Amino acid sequence: MSNLIASVNTVREARVLLPINHLTAITHSPMKSVAAHKPADEQNYSEQVEREVANLISEIIQYNHQQAKDDSERWMINQSTLKQLSTRNQNIIKRVLEGEMADEVQQHHDTYGLHGRMANRGKDIEVLKTALGIQK
Repeated sequence: MSNLIASVNTVREARVLLPINHLTAITHSPMKSVAAHKPADEQNYSEQVEREVANLISEIIQYNHQQAKDDSERWMINQSTLKQLSTRNQNIIKRVLEGEMADEVQQHHDTYGLHGRMANRGKDIEVLKTALGIQK
């Protein structure tokens, strides 16, 4: 019993007694993500939906760079704005905003000084929808 050590199984949070020499193999083995356990069709759909949201973010950035004439026409990219432009749910939008696009969105906001809850106040979302060709 002296050569056993308690370990925590992160998936089930169950305590397991393992020989000390097995602990190294467990801690150095790569953990599979939750997405890896999803069926292929569901994983492909999830990736497709996330790409749609990422593309929408890129289109807003492009609009702000090229079409907006001044700061009053530029849009802060946040969950609320994306939800008004997309049929995707809030969790997907949040995952993309806080994940793969986080740095790009932050840099964009810093470039134009788009910060705070008031950044989109008084702007008409229909103008942005028209500019992006969204018919929702």
